Amino acid sequence: MKKNVVYPVLFAAALPLGYKLYSKRFHVYPILYCGKHLISCMGEPECKAMLECFQECDNVTSERRRASAITYQYLQFPEDPAVCQYECLLKMTTPISQDVVECIGINECMEPSQYSDECAVLAPHDILPFSTIPKNVLEGKWKKVYTSSWDIWPCQTTEFFSPLSQQPEPRPWMTAWPKDETVWRMDLNWTVYPNTDAEEEATFHMSNEITPNEKWDFSPSRPTLKTRAIMWGTEAHENWYFLDYDPKGQTILVYVCAYTPALQRKDSIAMVLMKEGGSLSEESGGVIQERALQILGEKFGTLQRIEPCETNNKNERPSYTS
Repeated sequence: MKKNVVYPVLFAAALPLGYKLYSKRFHVYPILYCGKHLISCMGEPECKAMLECFQECDNVTSERRRASAITYQYLQFPEDPAVCQYECLLKMTTPISQDVVECIGINECMEPSQYSDECAVLAPHDILPFSTIPKNVLEGKWKKVYTSSWDIWPCQTTEFFSPLSQQPEPRPWMTAWPKDETVWRMDLNWTVYPNTDAEEEATFHMSNEITPNEKWDFSPSRPTLKTRAIMWGTEAHENWYFLDYDPKGQTILVYVCAYTPALQRKDSIAMVLMKEGGSLSEESGGVIQERALQILGEKFGTLQRIEPCETNNKNERPSYTS
């Protein structure tokens, strides 16, 4: 088959799946703006599997959607198709699949979400100031060991960089870090390990500027810090609340009210971060869980243990950054 015939054939094959996948949630914009990306995606098994996963999650009667609702029954809206689709992102382990998602975000193809979490109302005396944790302690890498949300994936870390740091290089979209002496940087990282030998391991990075002077006000309580990030072409704002700090075990109990303007969606997340090199015994973990329930209540503070990070000896490790 000639090359000039192949592309129309591939596009014809991709169009029904692409339209069905995005017609409700993302309208038809991905077809208009990201057609070349979709064609490439349909020609790659890993990327095609991601699109098919999205499609299954959009079907309320599909087995994947039902299984997701059971797995995430502790969430405010376990039936939310977006929760199911978050797991599909774990299949985004190739540059082609990354390009599709980023094209959709950059071109603002997403319509408002059907669901949006309620965020907790916190008492001012429960919210710790940013200065609670010494600068030299906060700097560096922290492992996520508990969460109350859909992000129960292993191998998640949060890394803090102080103002005026020389490394790493700022992201192109950053306007304040590292030159503003009041602005910190925070990188959220997670690694996806393959289920089969044919798949590749991938590490994702979501970089944030911690911006104390932002004026947004989408949660009812004054936060410890505010963050701004752009990932896969979509901007996100988060209000972070430090609720408990254990200097001995080097753990932080954090509550986050996140807002994605493009989706008009809030996500409520409680989590526990442990400094790399710190330790968390079963007893200490129980104490933190009780503390989360005490401050946040069952609706917002029921924590799920994140499995320990897997190890992998592969040399190829794609890395996707925003």
